[in-house]
Amino acid sequence: MNQVFSPFLDDSFKVPEEVPFFPLPEVVLLPGEPMPLHIFEERYKIMTETALMSDRLIVMGHMKPGWEKNLLSNQETYSVAGVGQIMMDERLHDGRFNLVLLGLKRIKIRKIVESKPYRKAQIEILEDKCSQTSSTVLVSLEKEILDLANLISRTKKDDRSTAPEGFPVLQNIGEGSLPLGALCDFTAAALNFSSPEKQMILEELDVVKRSEKLLFLLRFQMEAAKHGAAPPKLLN
Repeated sequence: MNQVFSPFLDDSFKVPEEVPFFPLPEVVLLPGEPMPLHIFEERYKIMTETALMSDRLIVMGHMKPGWEKNLLSNQETYSVAGVGQIMMDERLHDGRFNLVLLGLKRIKIRKIVESKPYRKAQIEILEDKCSQTSSTVLVSLEKEILDLANLISRTKKDDRSTAPEGFPVLQNIGEGSLPLGALCDFTAAALNFSSPEKQMILEELDVVKRSEKLLFLLRFQMEAAKHGAAPPKLLN
């Protein structure tokens, strides 16, 4: 399997205006999230070949409910999506691919370009914003996110059927090690949220509001963990 280093933390990296577009139902790519993909459809094998020969970028489109009825309208996916870079690639003997895509940025899809055999997205990068608030509030939000994530981890550590696989990684994150917005994304990517819940986190550019929405979801996770139940889905 081939591996590359990512420009994820390099502010000088420029995402091209037009990127290969890969729509999937119930799939949301957050910044910083590693996503395994198995590519088997012919047009997306060609898309992967093309991406690997250029900048290795792909936009993951989250398809809306009822997308089957809107395939010809270019309105079947949400307008806010994630762009990722292929970090690991394995070419199988029959032309299929196993990939690991790393989320780089939130983007807005300005236009879907019809291009045979696969489509491309004209995109705009969406940067984080921060409501005017004190550093004390920001530190408090960060601490509560970390405390709740680790508490859920400890509560579920003996229940392999419901414990999200990402929680051991969360336990190694210290306060101040990530910007608040990135911490929200990283935490949400490690949890067993539904795709609409992840889409809600993805679409929130204000990091304070994103933190508050994440904490709302985490508190529900915590209540479920206390009672040994599967994580509740607030949005479906």
